[in-house]
Amino acid sequence: MRTRAVLASLILAVTAVAAGTMAADAAPRQRSTTWSTAAVPPATITTTPGFPVGSIVSTDPALGVSAGVVQTGSTPPGQVYGTSSGSVPLALHSGAGSTSTTVTFASPTPGARWSFVLSDVDAETLVLSATGPGGPVDLGSLGYQGSYNSAPGGGDQPVWNPATGELRGNVADTAGASAWFSPTAPISTLTLTSTRISATGSPVAYLWIAAQTASLAGSVLDPAGTPVPGATVTVSAAAGGALPGGPLTATTDAAGGFDIPAVFPAPVQVAAAAPGRGIGPALAVAPIPDPADPAQLVFDAVVVPAAAAPVAPAAPDPAAQLAPTGADVLSGLGPAAAAIAGGLLLLGCAAAVRRRLFR
Repeated sequence: MRTRAVLASLILAVTAVAAGTMAADAAPRQRSTTWSTAAVPPATITTTPGFPVGSIVSTDPALGVSAGVVQTGSTPPGQVYGTSSGSVPLALHSGAGSTSTTVTFASPTPGARWSFVLSDVDAETLVLSATGPGGPVDLGSLGYQGSYNSAPGGGDQPVWNPATGELRGNVADTAGASAWFSPTAPISTLTLTSTRISATGSPVAYLWIAAQTASLAGSVLDPAGTPVPGATVTVSAAAGGALPGGPLTATTDAAGGFDIPAVFPAPVQVAAAAPGRGIGPALAVAPIPDPADPAQLVFDAVVVPAAAAPVAPAAPDPAAQLAPTGADVLSGLGPAAAAIAGGLLLLGCAAAVRRRLFR
């Protein structure tokens, strides 16, 4: 009953980082997103803690990045994830013929709430394939959302073939021809094979990954309801394992408060530990649909376990102490224990007599 009362008193509002703001400044129920940033070398693509880092292997000798390409907030993915301004997409070249680029994630991606965007697919084709924990991922699970043009006044759009996994440009080297995908299955590897279909121009396509994030914020209290400063709060995967990009931890401030601004919105476990206070039980927390936009998920409110109170040593039980020297050692025991102890004494005496008789 005491544990239940403590947990009930620790309902914590969960906030999400508004784009461009700190988690502490975000209003409850807000959510944020993070666009990926690519680096060459090392050839990696990252989004946020909670989403796995991707390592890149490519036959593209000119593989690079481009900070000048932006998906605005008015594009279809931008309406979900906000502008990509400030992120750095991966630049894929076709070369004279074809190149192949594979992104291998450090652990399988979540099966929802993230997307990848391909832009400037015009004078080339991109053939997509993916694998998951169980093997090849069917093309339908890549979650093609649609094609569009992100350039002002741009009109051409690439064409997606769901049977072959080909995203085909319109041959002319233009700008802004884009498509986006929201996978519905965990992805371990994503491979893009780029083939030049134009005799002119310099075909370059760009790859982004965008993920939804949320922030966990709250306090840790002891069983008496007193804030616990210096406690360690750990967020882990639902089964207790490390989150991709984790572990995610925070130390409570003087008021017992904490804020972990980058938690991917999937079920997680939250636990608190404090010096000398033990470890509270881990609590499973799952995101819920946002009432204002059911297509999105938010952490509405969670209960974080209090740091466990220290276990006081048990007081000595006088009845269990040995009697003073010279007293009957059986007098302080119960009838059953006395009978057993008495039997052992008798056996000992009989053994002593037997040793004397057979000397």
